[in-house]
Amino acid sequence: MLVYIKTALYSKGTTMCMMTMLEGRCIINQSESVRFSSTVEYIGTMVFDGCVNLVSIEVDEDNEEFDSRDHCDAVIDSNDRLMIGCYRTTIPRGIATIGRDAFWNCVRLKEFVIPEGVETIEAGAFYGCVG
Repeated sequence: MLVYIKTALYSKGTTMCMMTMLEGRCIINQSESVRFSSTVEYIGTMVFDGCVNLVSIEVDEDNEEFDSRDHCDAVIDSNDRLMIGCYRTTIPRGIATIGRDAFWNCVRLKEFVIPEGVETIEAGAFYGCVG
């Protein structure tokens, strides 16, 4: 299932949910692929908590705030901060920071290479990664 996100993601209490809803419930946890449109301007933390099936993350190339350069399966902000990843994420060169909660509860993450140039790993970046 592909979810195409046209709007911002937000936090509602302790549950992360996207503003695009299906039958009144958050559908992102069922997704294998997520594509952010060019109009997304804000993304909260822990957005994909519990998304164990997520294998593909893509950002529209016309988005001015975020990108997924080099088909890295991650969301990177304009400050070269990796904000969201999944177990298939490959961190591209030029990333300075792995953001807060970027891989929160990514239980399928087994192996990870952090390239030279990463200067900061923020709190909770790999929280719950049991692999």
